[in-house]
Amino acid sequence: MKQRLAMFFWRMSALAVFSLNGCMSVPDLQARQEKAALAAPNGYERQIIRTQSFDLLSYAPEAGTALTEMIVYIEGDGFAWKTRNTPSDDPTPITQTVLSLMAANARSNTAYLARPCQFVGATSRGCSTDLWTGARYSEPIIAALDDALTAFQDTYGAQNFTLIGYSGGGTVSLLLAARRPDVSAVITFGAPLDITAFTEHHSVTPMTASLNPTDVAPMLTNIPQIHLFGNKDEIVPASLSQGYLDALDNRHCVQTILVPATHWSGWTALSPSPGEKTPACKGQPQ
Repeated sequence: MKQRLAMFFWRMSALAVFSLNGCMSVPDLQARQEKAALAAPNGYERQIIRTQSFDLLSYAPEAGTALTEMIVYIEGDGFAWKTRNTPSDDPTPITQTVLSLMAANARSNTAYLARPCQFVGATSRGCSTDLWTGARYSEPIIAALDDALTAFQDTYGAQNFTLIGYSGGGTVSLLLAARRPDVSAVITFGAPLDITAFTEHHSVTPMTASLNPTDVAPMLTNIPQIHLFGNKDEIVPASLSQGYLDALDNRHCVQTILVPATHWSGWTALSPSPGEKTPACKGQPQ
């Protein structure tokens, strides 16, 4: 069963590499770091946030800038497997979809958070391969990103956060929103909202070490949220969100939108972009 899980996620990672280069070629860590730096908004600082368990990469405005509200983009699952049976040596993303979307957002109150072990080296403090495979949504991961939001609070004076997450970054965003009263809205795109439905759909090993947004859905009922799904996304089809939607107490604060995209492409061509949308509950101004 573990081999089946590895084979499935290798296919996901390999698809991204093939679609980028037309062949199976993986840039080294330095090349991926340099590409991220080029994709980040002009004037943003590369920061390393030291949480209790991990060192997290962030791109954000200059420290000390006063930002009452912040829009935080959270990275996807990255490059998890290098062969069908072997986890990647480093989960750093190969493509920079999330940073590109943030750079295209004209607002000056945005920030980017990588997931643990991305961009900082896979031997960085606290890192192990399970944290970008079966335990990618586990408690240590969510706790570290929770610490990072608190660091933004301390640095910028942020009182409210809108979280925007791609793929597994959307999963993480909902799990963070369930534990933080200062998360005022969530936007996801290409995100598995119910990881049980996700693994069952693909007939792979359950991610028992990970947390599932569906289990905390009642706590998210009153948080404005938009979930975008690609109409050609075979990795996370929109139908897999049904369990999460059903677990909410009601759907007055939720919008689901089908857009022209695959799991890997089409997101940066959307207009308005995911980050330019404004989640609102029914009866509230959009």
